[in-house]
Amino acid sequence: MLELAASQHGLVSGWQLKELSISKHQKRRLRESPSWSEVAPSVFSHASAGACTEQQVATAVLAQGRGALLSHESAAAWWGHRGCRLMGPIQVTSLSRMKPKVCGVQTFHVERIDTRWVTRHRGVAVARPELVAMQLFAVLSYGRASRIVDRLWSMRLLTGRSLALLLTDLGRRGRNGIAALRIFVDDRGLDYEPPDSGLESRVEQILARAGINVRRQVHLGSEHAWNGRVDFLHETLPIVIEVQSEAFHSSLTDSEADRARIQGLESAGFRVVEITDNQAFTDPRSVVEAVQAEISGHGREFGDHGR
Repeated sequence: MLELAASQHGLVSGWQLKELSISKHQKRRLRESPSWSEVAPSVFSHASAGACTEQQVATAVLAQGRGALLSHESAAAWWGHRGCRLMGPIQVTSLSRMKPKVCGVQTFHVERIDTRWVTRHRGVAVARPELVAMQLFAVLSYGRASRIVDRLWSMRLLTGRSLALLLTDLGRRGRNGIAALRIFVDDRGLDYEPPDSGLESRVEQILARAGINVRRQVHLGSEHAWNGRVDFLHETLPIVIEVQSEAFHSSLTDSEADRARIQGLESAGFRVVEITDNQAFTDPRSVVEAVQAEISGHGREFGDHGR
């Protein structure tokens, strides 16, 4: 129970206690324990956890029962969109209509939630950015929803192809927001490049200063296979540079699909260097060193054209 609480801002919920086989007697003792306090109906906080915004958000989700998730604008804010409000109220999607109302929480009730479009990020169950996009188009004006989703796209949290996958997966069920999201994707196309968030520009600048010339947003493939679009390709060598958001990558990426994509690139003769946003903004030297190491390591194979 303590391990679970440590992973979600010091909190455990009643339904999680049941899954842990905590008896009603033990649960009653929990309520009486000085180490725990009930911060919402059937949501308990350990005394070692200080109250904070993150705990308030986690409490709002846990209080709505098994399967609940942070959603809509609150989810967009949780993913880092600064133009969206996280609280006031906290927006949660829930499977249960029987849960008591919690002050400061706006609940959206649905019949089912496809777990493929749910993940855990920063200790909270949250809608993936693609599902957030559908939710936003369901409740906001087309213009505002478009601006938010464009920003999520530029933050590299979703792509045209990932949105198309959601439309294929959920589009037949007539869900609110699907029609507007489909128009949004059709207007832009699967390979749309939104306004640069600054991360790619930062990496391109770092490499240019080091004398490493690259091309940005390159489509790789042949008449036999398409390997996708990569962030950067060395100007003369088959070296791919991919920039990942360190904060979001583990929450969003299917590790098997990620490995398969890299293996596909390597099978096609490319070498892949992965760079994080943290490196780009706080340790630019490590960016240069990582790319130069790949250039040096394959200089004999490709010819000494590195820089």
